[in-house]
Amino acid sequence: MSIFSLDRIGKKVAPLHFLLFLALFVIGGGATLLARADPRVALLLGFDLGVVGFLIRVLPFLNDNTE
Repeated sequence: MSIFSLDRIGKKVAPLHFLLFLALFVIGGGATLLARADPRVALLLGFDLGVVGFLIRVLPFLNDNTE
């Protein structure tokens, strides 16, 4: 078992959907800052990108077929 296995990261650091949110937040905010945008706008756009990725990742959990 590798030290960087997905199972181990999910137990030691954070669940993968939260890590996805964090990665997209940093990438989106950083890319917006590189485009010379206002830092507040970069923060908002990074957060929005992270939320969209998070919601896409957890969308299967919202599939409720209990009738």
